[in-house]
Amino acid sequence: MAQVDGGVLVIKTLLAGGIDRGFALHGGHLEPVFQAAIDNSFALIDTRHEAAAGHAAAGYARATGRPAAVFVTAGPGMTNVVTALADAYLDCVPMIVIAGAEPLVEAEANALQGGFDQVAVAAPVSKWAFRITRTETIPRIIARAINVARSGRPGPVFLEIPADVIYQPLPYQQFEPPKIERATPSAPDAAAVRKCLDYLMSARRPAILAGAGVSLSGSKNALQAFCELTGMPVFTNCKAHGVLPTSHALWGGDFANLKVLNENGNAPDCVLLLGARLGRYTGGATDALLPFDTNILAVDIDGSEIGRLRPASVGVEADCRMFLAAAQGVAEGLSWPENKSWSEDVAFSAGWHERRFSESLSSTSAPIHPYKAAHDLMKAIPAGSWIVVDGGEAYNWAEMNLAAAPIEGFMVTGYLGCLGTGQPFAIGAQVAHPDRPVICITGDGAVGFNVQEFHTMARHKLPVLTVIFNNECWGLSKHGQSMMFGENRQCIVDLEDCAYERVAEGFGCYAERVTDPDEVGPAVKRALASGRPSCLNIMIDPKVVAPFTEALVGNRKSDKEVVIPYYENLAGQ
Repeated sequence: MAQVDGGVLVIKTLLAGGIDRGFALHGGHLEPVFQAAIDNSFALIDTRHEAAAGHAAAGYARATGRPAAVFVTAGPGMTNVVTALADAYLDCVPMIVIAGAEPLVEAEANALQGGFDQVAVAAPVSKWAFRITRTETIPRIIARAINVARSGRPGPVFLEIPADVIYQPLPYQQFEPPKIERATPSAPDAAAVRKCLDYLMSARRPAILAGAGVSLSGSKNALQAFCELTGMPVFTNCKAHGVLPTSHALWGGDFANLKVLNENGNAPDCVLLLGARLGRYTGGATDALLPFDTNILAVDIDGSEIGRLRPASVGVEADCRMFLAAAQGVAEGLSWPENKSWSEDVAFSAGWHERRFSESLSSTSAPIHPYKAAHDLMKAIPAGSWIVVDGGEAYNWAEMNLAAAPIEGFMVTGYLGCLGTGQPFAIGAQVAHPDRPVICITGDGAVGFNVQEFHTMARHKLPVLTVIFNNECWGLSKHGQSMMFGENRQCIVDLEDCAYERVAEGFGCYAERVTDPDEVGPAVKRALASGRPSCLNIMIDPKVVAPFTEALVGNRKSDKEVVIPYYENLAGQ
């Protein structure tokens, strides 16, 4: 009688749920899964570290809106992936993490790579965490895991499968692939949709603040149609850049640009918070970005987010794409006021950094000014590229120059603020979009977390371009220390130079070191033309401080305030 083991059940159930690829690092605990992948055309991308496997799966999900699987071995394999779980959990990214474990019968036997409760470790940073204890239940539990990961507010799911469960054979006729149907989100309340439109029509300075809910729900086209119909400018946060073309006349740039409008007394008086959460990226509990009297119209698939930090004038619990479809249908029958001067104010404010750093664009000095390096880089990338950004100040220089880039998508870590995600995210994006250029922009600090993934790119022929902004230090930390305590109080922030291009070459990549300010654009084109994974080590001026750093540590309203980087200051005594 034909038999199947737990590995076959895992792979066939994932395939039944529309998941046909996974990211992994080999371990014997899950060997039946890997053998079943060979026999069932299930694609596996093996990385050099389990954290990278988890982040790569998250990159794939961010680039597609669909979950991928992650396979890690027991013990250190599982603990290594916890950071990726936390990052995906905080940013609402769906993925299925499957970890091996010691056999159930050896749970109290001081077994290799065992001895602690993996499910308990994963539970606080997972949407659902569960241990499978019977082989025949694998299909049912994985089917549920897929639906949990992608339904409602998406997130990662963690499953542990002990070795004796995954290796156990069963008669084949006992297995039937489950039918896994994704639930359709409920339609938004029609009266609430109309109330939102009434607020927006009567506002003098209405705006849309788009977040991850727009990108993950596949609402790009719907958002563009709605903003063009209504004439409302759109601001995007770091998890939604690219949902509106960066060259679009109505794109106001990052949420941070609201600070410029607010300081000029010209902030929005009504915002449609579309799939974006109030918090760090909207000024926290302060009025730095949005005045306290701004009307908030909150649309979120998770109703518990509505009313966070400040009350909403209207709250709509709905999928962003369904809300936009309903709003478009009603809005087409209304006469929207022309508000050209407001859109022009938004466009002018969004260009503040171009005016501040205009002289750098013609500079021939070396090391290269980071604003010029980022600008020339963005001008050189092809249309339809995916941009992945990592690091502290490197992110700020890249984000300010997105208007110069005809990008298809953008990704960066969000609320966890996790460094080292850049190259794994880029791997996931390149697997998701093999025919599109993928450019990873990172700092020399951040690249060190997963520099070994150059080898993953080379082995799997993933032509990601990694651009390192090298200022020989942890830029955000070093500049922050200098601003807070003085130049003579720097501690553990210097890195010194490193030939990262030679590291990449050693792993089989095309690489260059760039020191000439006029060579950034040409080097980008050479690297992309190589058709191989590539690395550009760009030497930038370590003395230039990013505006992001100034905002984080320099916003003191009085001498008594105690500055805490990244958070609200203490009042002091």
